[in-house]
This record gives sequence, C-alpha cells and structure tokens, in this order.
Amino acid sequence: MQSRHVLRAAVVFGLLAPAAAEAQSEAVSGLDRYVTDAMRVWQVPGVSIAIVRNDSVILARGYGVLQVGQPALVTGHTVFAIASLTKSFTAAATGILVDRGGVGWDTLTKTLLPDFRLRDAWVTDHLTLRDMLVHRTGLESGDWLRLSGQNNRAAILRQMSLLDFDAPFRSRYLYSNLMYLAAGEAVATRAGKSWDAFVKEEILLPLGMSRTSTSVCALRGVSDVAHPHELAGGQARVVPYLNLDNGSPAGGINASASDMANWLRFQLAGGEFGGKRILSSASLGEMHRIQVPITIGATASLRFPGSRFMGYGMGWTAQDYRGARLLRHNGWIDGFRTEAALLPEQRVGIVVLSNRGNQELRNDLPDVLRNWILDKMLGAPSVDWSRTLLDGAELSRREGEEIRRKLYASRVASSRLPRALSAYTGTYGDTLYGHAVVRVRNRRLTLWFGPRHSAPLEHWDGDRFMARWDNPAYGEQLATFTVENGMPTQLESGGIVFRKQSSDTTVERHVSPSVLCS
Repeated sequence: MQSRHVLRAAVVFGLLAPAAAEAQSEAVSGLDRYVTDAMRVWQVPGVSIAIVRNDSVILARGYGVLQVGQPALVTGHTVFAIASLTKSFTAAATGILVDRGGVGWDTLTKTLLPDFRLRDAWVTDHLTLRDMLVHRTGLESGDWLRLSGQNNRAAILRQMSLLDFDAPFRSRYLYSNLMYLAAGEAVATRAGKSWDAFVKEEILLPLGMSRTSTSVCALRGVSDVAHPHELAGGQARVVPYLNLDNGSPAGGINASASDMANWLRFQLAGGEFGGKRILSSASLGEMHRIQVPITIGATASLRFPGSRFMGYGMGWTAQDYRGARLLRHNGWIDGFRTEAALLPEQRVGIVVLSNRGNQELRNDLPDVLRNWILDKMLGAPSVDWSRTLLDGAELSRREGEEIRRKLYASRVASSRLPRALSAYTGTYGDTLYGHAVVRVRNRRLTLWFGPRHSAPLEHWDGDRFMARWDNPAYGEQLATFTVENGMPTQLESGGIVFRKQSSDTTVERHVSPSVLCS
C-alpha cells in the first residue's frame, strides 16, 4: 500500500527538496529525507517546519510547493492557515487582560457579554471565561453556524441560544469552536477593541510575528502564501481559502513557521520575549496545566503509545510522552493541517504546517513529523511514524468507503424523478442554521447553503438527491425532500432539516458580509 502511494504522489508533487535559499546545516539528523519521503506517502504538496531549542530557532525550513503543479517552493516564511492553533492566542489574550486586572479566569461571561444566552438559563448565569476556554460547557458543536457563511460573529452568538447540550455543564471535556469565538468576543468587549486588533497589538507585534494575520482577507497581495489542497479522486486539488473571519478567535490566524517559532519561544520562556514580559508566568501556567481530563481513546493511544494522562488546559492539550511532559495542539480547516508541540522541561518547541486537509485520506503528516522530531529530541528509539499512522488512516478510509458502498447499494437504480425540477426550488429555512436555497441551473437542480457550500443535485431515487459539493473539502451527502400533497415541504441534508419558506431562489441576502473580502 505504501509503495503505491509513493509512486503516485511522486509524479504529482515532483520536487520536494528544501528551498535552496534556506540551506541550513541539518539540525535534526535524517529529517530532510524523512520529511520528503513522508510527504510522498501522505500526498501533501507542501510543508513548513520550525524547531526551537533553548530560545534559539534551530530550524525553519520549507519542503515541497505552494501549489500543486506550480514551481514556487515552500519556505520557512511561507504563510499557512494555522486553524485551531489560534486557540492558544485567544487564551493568551485573555491572560493579558487577567494580568491587568480587567477580568479573572472565573469572571462570569454575562458580565462581559450581557446579551449572551444559552438554552439553559442556569448555565448562562454561571458560565465563566474558564469554562469556555477549557471546553467543559457541554454545548453541542454547532459549527455550521460559522461554516455556512450566513452569520457574522454577533449573529453566531445570538444563535448559540438555540443549541442543545451534549453533556451536562462542567461534566467532561467537549470541544467547542463556538465557545472560543464567544471568549474572543468577551476579550474584545473588555479591551474596547476587536479581538483581531487586540491580538495584533498585544501579541503579534511584540513577538515580531510580521507575517501573521487574523483574516484571510489580509493575505491579498502577500507573497509566499501556501494554497489549500484536498484529495479528490486520489489527486491533490487546490480548493478555495476558507474565510473564517466570522469565527477567527477559534481558528482564523494565518502564520509562517518562522513566525510561529517566536510564539513557541515565548511559551517556553514563561511569557517573556526579547527581555520583555508579555504574559505573566502565572497566566501561562493556567494555560498549560490540565483543567479538564481527556479520555485516552484508541486514536490517541496509536499516536502516543504508553501515555498515562491527558487533559486540556487553555489552548493546549497537556500529557506525557515517553516520560516527558508534552503540550500540543492540532489544527484543521479546508486544505490545511497543522501541529504545534512543546517539551517545557527540555525547552523544545515544534510547529508543522501543511497544505492538505483531511478529505479521502486523513492527513496525519503533521502528527507523523511531530512525533518523529520529538523522538529525536528525547533520544528515544526510532519509529517509522509514517507507516504506523498510515495504517490507521487507511483503516478510516476503508470504513468510509464501506459506508459509501452501502449507501450506493441502497439506491433504487430504476427510480424515476417523480416531479418536475421546479417543484423542488425555493428557499428552505432552519431557525438555528439559516437558509438552504434550491435552484435550477442549466436544467439541473443545485443546492446553496451559504457562499462556501454549493453543489449540483443528482437525482438519486424517489425524492432523494446526491449533493456533490463544488469544494472537494466537503465531499458528498444526500439531500432528501419530504413531500406533502404532491409538493416538497422540507429538505434534510447533513442532519439539518430545512422547512420550505418561499419560492424565492435569490441567495445574496443570506450572505454575511463578514466572510467576504471587500
């Protein structure tokens, strides 16, 4: 299986050597060869890595290309979307306000966001900044509120009052992007400026992170920027940049490995950088200590064999790895996967940025390289992490293919379209997630669910259609219409039920300007 991936990807990605402009003595023996071989296996066009030790950047290097099929090479200064690595910046921004006495970790959210409501009134009254930052609210994901592109930050906060709880409040770890958005907006309220401005002024500028931004719109005109890719039909394809401006505090930062090296140095130095105190060691300690335990499941056991404990702090997961204390976090959005890791006692930091997402074959390359480098830094026995994690990723792919096979087997092949295409058209709505618009384009149905999600609808059987999203990052999913008295009255897709509201098929009024670069 591995050799098949190598041969196929070698043709696609071609040159994988480090950029000549970044020629460095090899800081970690064997790294270059291992990275280039692993990139072929995982079909990742480009990677940038930085390694910090004892407050020195011992490596900041790029491998591969910015865009598949194009010659421009990745460097240590190439900008990638870092996705959920952003969460540690939001936690640090909160810590800066704590240090200044503006808030406390246990300040009630309602004192900062008085109009913010959750479905449970008691939880609304007792929710704190700490609860939001350590993922213990129990709130369901609700990610479509930000991903649809139909809501700005204020609207998302309002809609969160309609979300259910998947676990009792403060009962266990349950990851929530939306709570980090809310925490970021709480920071903005107390700081008297946007989260974006506060992070730039109080963190990015003092750390010299000059190529880092909090909006994809800021990348216009910037050189040396990685393009996002997803696998489609076994080949890496460029996909659109995901504008996460409506949820930036949870995952909207773009940065280079060189800039992230400064972030790691700051973390390892106890909140100082360049001789200047930016965050107190006490606040950084709150970010780094376990605040809520995490169960070590099968996937984590594969990545971290022998780990005995794991838990979430604020923007960091804390655990043991080969007897050492490890802090880490991963990130994933359309076309990008990232990893950051710290060995505090050894004063080692690692960041791995890559420009392929998780479609078709999960992109575990950042995990592979993180572990391989950690083992080198700890003097641990050599492990081919690429082969180890590829087995798990291939198993997940086969399981997905089996689910897809059963779905296709359930299709009634001889089924004819029961009614005219025009009968299905119109605007369908859900009180929580917004609008889905069904239109006829070039004599076929199309589904629109925000500016990021549109798909042609292929008739499947009966009143079911298959939506194959224009963006390969989203794959395909069934869209099922419910019919009453011969007319479609609701649409279900992706577990969301939209009820027919009107025959109007215009979409512009449902788009939030916050996800458009003006």
